[in-house]
Amino acid sequence: MSDCCFCYTTDKYYFLPTLLSAAQARQHISKGKADVLILGFDFQNQDKAFLQQIATKYNVLVQFYDRREIKNLPIYMARHFLDTILDKRYINIIHIDGDTQIYANIDPLIEAPLASGSILAAPDPMALLFGEPDRLSKKTTAYLRSIGLSSGIAARYINSGVFRVARSDLKAIDQEIQNLCGKNLAQYKFTEQDAMNVAFGDHISLISMKWNYPAFFANFVYNGLKDVHIKHFMSNPRPWHGPFIPWGKAGYSPYTDMISAHPQLKDFYRPMPRRTVVRYMVQQRAKKFLDSRIWQTEAIANKIVEFEKHAAV
Repeated sequence: MSDCCFCYTTDKYYFLPTLLSAAQARQHISKGKADVLILGFDFQNQDKAFLQQIATKYNVLVQFYDRREIKNLPIYMARHFLDTILDKRYINIIHIDGDTQIYANIDPLIEAPLASGSILAAPDPMALLFGEPDRLSKKTTAYLRSIGLSSGIAARYINSGVFRVARSDLKAIDQEIQNLCGKNLAQYKFTEQDAMNVAFGDHISLISMKWNYPAFFANFVYNGLKDVHIKHFMSNPRPWHGPFIPWGKAGYSPYTDMISAHPQLKDFYRPMPRRTVVRYMVQQRAKKFLDSRIWQTEAIANKIVEFEKHAAV
């Protein structure tokens, strides 16, 4: 067993994609470098044993908890209860969202220096929009300012889908985010992610976007961002819903392959209604064209170059 935990938090309806990501993570982490762990909440007792058995085939650990362990809060808050849940042997912790796919070695993210009191995380696409002149960017800029972020922090706004912390800092981080969400959740459009930026913006070391690559970036070409280690599907549709642009069959088939190998898993994700699939087929093509005017600009490309130039890892 390792002292590093590469972990996921999920409920029933995200278990399939989470297991796929965890299985890919296991393939791309050197032996002994980290345990790959899924923390599941509110699963039926009759399901737990066979889900653990399936996960074991991929060398992934699964532990189940009652929602009361996270004070009956929404599942996205579970990542901020890790200090009370995880085994004390884990002193190096990486949390990752289940709507991800992993393509390359993760060891450098595990091994990168981490200063006391710091969080390693990648910029969110909103950081790229901050201060830009188009309508979406102006709306984004106004929102980030409305939650109390300074211009400097807003321009470095991070995505909480992948972050690394030291166990020695985890309790303080968890408690502060819980407190902020308890007071301000109604005004946080991006929930605990907003709280993380508000509370710890000055203590976040930016990592390369290759560790948390927004999937829709595949529609564009950024010379400053060539490698993709972890791809994050940040909004609907997602790849287990169908072979949509930009991921196509290559992104969709790993889920169908896993269901073919383990038919019981079909009950552990929410399929998309057929009419919604058809709508997204059309929408994704149109979105690629429309979004290019926002995202395929010299200003955005230059910001990515600067982020990557100064990335901690």
